Amino acid sequence: MQPAHENLLADLRLSLRPGRRQDANGLRALVGGILQSYGLPDSVARDGDLDDVAVWYGSRHGVFDVLVDSSGALVGCCGACGRSQTVCELRRLYLAYKVRHRGLGRVLLHRVVDWARARGFETMELFTAPVLKEAVQLYERFGFARQAQTAAEGTVCDLHFSLTLRKSGD
Repeated sequence: MQPAHENLLADLRLSLRPGRRQDANGLRALVGGILQSYGLPDSVARDGDLDDVAVWYGSRHGVFDVLVDSSGALVGCCGACGRSQTVCELRRLYLAYKVRHRGLGRVLLHRVVDWARARGFETMELFTAPVLKEAVQLYERFGFARQAQTAAEGTVCDLHFSLTLRKSGD
């Protein structure tokens, strides 16, 4: 992690650690609460990946980290998993309202992009909902480009973005 990011986390008395099975209820509450606050169905928070993030993401050559405050409460999360040898998918970048607008989304995004580059992925993709305006803005400012392809029919996260991590063969 970059020293500036470590300093920001220390200043805010937050720590980042790998997600684990015991985080399932806290993650569903965090993600579900955020989705509901934007008028989105919290059913997305009940997807199987949150039941045991260590196993789900690990079995997909992925990573999943949680951000916790000084009391141990989950206040953020971010994950990624491989979709092929060259493409990974950013998933579950969420921050509790009380820790937003402090650069933490960018910290989590930098961390997962660095992870993906270190593992040789060439492209990172993500799907998000248009109503998540702060997330859309973060992704665009970071360099993600909107793609014409949309998600499967009936999915609320129908905006598709991708980021080139390295050119093929680099």
